[in-house]
Amino acid sequence: MIKDVTPQAPIEPPVAVAPVVAPAVTPPVVPPVTSPAPELTNPPAAGVTPTPAADIIPPNTDEVKRQTLKVIFGEDVDSEEKAKEILDSYKNQPPLESPFANDYIKGLNEYIKNGGSQDIYSRVMSLDLEKMTPFDAQKTLMLWENPELKEEDVALALNDKYRQTEDDSDADKRVGAVHMTTDGRAAKLRLAELQKVNSVPEPVRIAQNQERLESERIAKWAPQTSTLVDGVKELEVSLGENTAFKFANISNETRQQALADVQSAIKYSGIPYTPENIAELQRVAKERMIVRELPNILKAIKNQAETDTEAKIRAEYVNASPVVTGDTPPPAHQTEQDRLFKLQMERLG
Repeated sequence: MIKDVTPQAPIEPPVAVAPVVAPAVTPPVVPPVTSPAPELTNPPAAGVTPTPAADIIPPNTDEVKRQTLKVIFGEDVDSEEKAKEILDSYKNQPPLESPFANDYIKGLNEYIKNGGSQDIYSRVMSLDLEKMTPFDAQKTLMLWENPELKEEDVALALNDKYRQTEDDSDADKRVGAVHMTTDGRAAKLRLAELQKVNSVPEPVRIAQNQERLESERIAKWAPQTSTLVDGVKELEVSLGENTAFKFANISNETRQQALADVQSAIKYSGIPYTPENIAELQRVAKERMIVRELPNILKAIKNQAETDTEAKIRAEYVNASPVVTGDTPPPAHQTEQDRLFKLQMERLG
């Protein structure tokens, strides 16, 4: 293959091309969006033009204050100074003497507080006997003594008794009024006694009466208390059938403790003062002393047994026949006595 060797023109380098810049675009101006005016809740009537907001005159602040003070404190108060005077007068008022509405409520609350009942207070304690009429005094007393009756029935019975009905003559009414007056005075005295008795509520009265009775009971025992112990000269201890040991060496400490036991029994047991109880308390005092003196009593019994046994054996040996060396031994009963004596001594210790 034959190549074309015709000389070629030199190749020129490419010419640089500047970048194309897009022209600046200015955004169009958008007008602001305005919300439509709100519809009036209460639109003006047809033909009436509403007052523009810019033309409305704001209320006077001082006038608003004056009107507010009048609403709060009354028409006469139209300034802060007067209002302050009223508030200061409230602060300077003395405290109430009683939080109760009246004397009846005050007395009732005090009576109930101390343990009383509303029924007794209203029926008796709250009565003003000086202002009470003879008729009301008798009616109140009759209702107190007969609570099952009705008030209108009692009033009817009293009017009939004292001739105060429409059918009674003027003379009968006058005579009846005299009897009513005298009987009414007696009824007031009886009501006064009831007020005195019930002035202390029943629970408190019962407690006070129990305290009084208890003090009287202990006072009756007082003279006998020491006698119950001091009167005991010896203590008797049974050692079997028809056998007893008498102990007289009672220590003062034992007596004092027995006295304390007796006093405690009288105070806390509520035992009444009677001859039978006097003997019973002395028996108790003896038993307490025996318990406290028991070690000394047992020791005395042992010593007494040893002494009695030895004396008995010695007496038998003294009265026995003399024994000579080479003679016959002592009788068998004497040997048996020696054995029993040794056995008794071993038991005693």
